Amino acid sequence: VTDGLESAVAQARETAGGKDIGIATPGVVRQCLDAGLLDELQINLIPVVLGDGVPFFEGITREVSLEGPKVIEGKGVTHLRYRVAAAAGAGEVGAEATARDVTQAGRD
Repeated sequence: VTDGLESAVAQARETAGGKDIGIATPGVVRQCLDAGLLDELQINLIPVVLGDGVPFFEGITREVSLEGPKVIEGKGVTHLRYRVAAAAGAGEVGAEATARDVTQAGRD
């Protein structure tokens, strides 16, 4: 895909034929949140101490409000599912509102 993020997501949705599509890398997730292209976030928490890493939501340029989470506990992992809430006046796109607030909580 060479004609932009929105086109790539639209093509993935068309190819998926009504099934869910996944966006996995921090940079692309941030771009999709900024563009209002995501309706849900699934975060898998695995307790591994790495010492350092890339903050998944750092650099988001919009406020993104999240509803939830729905918590599913597994062996060695906790799955969190958040709905991306539509902001007032967001129209058909539902990601114009605070992933930053949720993900940055506890990060001082």
